[in-house]
Amino acid sequence: MGGGSHKAEGKRRIPMARHAAFSLSMAAFAALPLLFFLGTNARSFVLFHSFAELLSTTVAWGACYVVWAGRRNLNSPSLLILAAAMLLSGVLGILHTLAYPGLDVFTSTSPDNLSAQLWISARGVEALGFLGAAIWLRSRPPLFWTILLLLLVTVGSLLSIFVWPVFADCYIEDIGLTDFKFGAEYAISAVLLLSLIFFVMRRESIAPSVRILLPVALLLTVAGEFALTSYLDADSAMNVVGRCFRIVAHFLLFHALVQLAVREPQLMFFRRIRTERDLARSSELRWRSLTETSPDWIVDLDQEFRVRFWNHPPRGIAEDDLELSQPFLDHVPDPSRDEVQAALQRALRGEGPQRFAMLHQAASGEHAYYEVTAIGRCSDTGHCEGVTIVAREVTAWRQREQLFDARLRINEHALDHSLPELMSFVMDEAELLTHSQIGFFHFFDSENDELLLQAWSMRTRLGMSEPVEPGASYPIGEAGIWAECVQSRTPVLCNDPAARKGRRAMPEGFAAVERELLVPILREGKVVALMGVANRASDYGQDDLRILSELGDIAWDIIERRRAELNLHETQSRWSKVLSQLPGMVFRARADAGHEVVELSEGCRVLTGWDPKALLDPAGPGFRSLIPEEERERVHTEIRRELESTGGYQVVYPLEVYEGERLWIFEQGSGIRAGFDLIAIEGYMHDITKEVESERRRQEVERQALEAQKLESLGVLAGGVAHDFNNLL
Repeated sequence: MGGGSHKAEGKRRIPMARHAAFSLSMAAFAALPLLFFLGTNARSFVLFHSFAELLSTTVAWGACYVVWAGRRNLNSPSLLILAAAMLLSGVLGILHTLAYPGLDVFTSTSPDNLSAQLWISARGVEALGFLGAAIWLRSRPPLFWTILLLLLVTVGSLLSIFVWPVFADCYIEDIGLTDFKFGAEYAISAVLLLSLIFFVMRRESIAPSVRILLPVALLLTVAGEFALTSYLDADSAMNVVGRCFRIVAHFLLFHALVQLAVREPQLMFFRRIRTERDLARSSELRWRSLTETSPDWIVDLDQEFRVRFWNHPPRGIAEDDLELSQPFLDHVPDPSRDEVQAALQRALRGEGPQRFAMLHQAASGEHAYYEVTAIGRCSDTGHCEGVTIVAREVTAWRQREQLFDARLRINEHALDHSLPELMSFVMDEAELLTHSQIGFFHFFDSENDELLLQAWSMRTRLGMSEPVEPGASYPIGEAGIWAECVQSRTPVLCNDPAARKGRRAMPEGFAAVERELLVPILREGKVVALMGVANRASDYGQDDLRILSELGDIAWDIIERRRAELNLHETQSRWSKVLSQLPGMVFRARADAGHEVVELSEGCRVLTGWDPKALLDPAGPGFRSLIPEEERERVHTEIRRELESTGGYQVVYPLEVYEGERLWIFEQGSGIRAGFDLIAIEGYMHDITKEVESERRRQEVERQALEAQKLESLGVLAGGVAHDFNNLL
């Protein structure tokens, strides 16, 4: 009702102000012919002048009052500068009227000059007010200093006229208006035109309803100033026309200021009310849409923590049928109820947002984790009316965090435990994450169509009446519900004990199963293993299925990696034994100019007498340093040339080992490339000293035989020559 009365009052005030301005303007225009008649009559000019000045001053003061009364609603406070200028110029205008010849209120030797001086002072203050209002139209003006400046100009003018007669003459008897009067009028007109330019340039800062009134008022004021500089006698027609222009300009200015100070602020006030109402309605709609579509659970509580509003029941509380006016703490589990209540009380006391975690277990046994923020609804005085709770379900994030932690623990366990121990540890983790009592992990042999019982959790093994050795086979035809999981290649979730009748779940000698969750582990579309948990206190859900599936994939990846590591270790051990039996050694060298060896097999010890670690030590001599210095360049050149041409090489060179012994080495290797780049050399070398020495002995025997053959041939030749010589004799 209050809003309606204000609206009705505003509607009454706006037409009143509009009609008052319109009536005054019409009255002024109606009085212009009378004023013009009085002004053109010499006997009544003093009356015309007094009436015109009083009318202009009254309108100016009225405009000043309107602006001052509506100062709180002005869009541009710079109009207060114009109002102050109108007030001060009105005071000077009254003094100008009283000093006009014919009234003779002031004693002066030249009433015409005194009246003209006061006129110039009034018009100067008025022009400065227009200029200041135009300059500060877009920004907040320094009101105090600007109005103080106008006041000082006004007081200074009065002192220079009445106390210290230093104000320049504006009228001289028998001569008329002085050059100073003309110059001052032109200067005032220039300031008014400059103000007009500023108003036009910044017209977007003015209400549309007065964008024409202000420029027209300024133009009429300038026209009046020019008219008042062109008369010869005080009662001439141009003097009358100039004052009529000023009266019309003041009424237009009054009408514009009424629009700016009264009508426009009121229209803007009600427009703002409508806008704020629309914004509030739109904000409420957005809030409702946001809360209804938000995945977070938003609850509004009163001071006693009773539910006043909620957007939707969260997962895990849907079965409880949360109702309005119910105590919120009734839905908080006992272990965390005290903590939640303390946080809500701190929020209600205005101690800022309170954040805490909450675990909720529904009637079905399903767990839901929430991150909760409680914010007190407090007023500016600090009084809190209630608490707003925003709860975000983080069950999936919490499960991922638990799986990540479980993976870290499994990886750490895999470092120093055997594969069976690792698999048993995995099932302990599965039991922990799914709140189960039984856990097992078995391989599936698709060729023999049977399960290979591999690992059980620690709790399951303790509950066995008959121990089962890892690797025992279990025909799939006798596996019951396990067979269903393997054959369908899909998880099996069984929470109904009645549905298990006639379906075996465990081999003989194991604990009875009430609820069971089985997950097949698939690789390349084939079942490679089966992982399961059983006997949870409540039903298994989709969260448990997701946890077990991800944990099964994690476990299988780790198991495969561990298998690969064991196979690699076995392969390395086997090849290490093979290489250790070879007569030579295997090596790996850099593909640089020196072909330095970076890896050596244990055959190095037998071949050279050096420990491989000593030769590979960066501070050690290095294998290539064992090659005699005179042979190194030849060896490196041959290796480099053969690698570039054929990609492999064979080279023979001597090797100096312990105690100055020299061996002959046969080295054969090939380049290892990454694309077109040679990155390493790998090869084999062995001792061929005996072969080299045998070859040398063979060559020596052949040389000696050749020498003997040569001597024998020489003897035969000598004998033949001697025989021929004897025959001649």
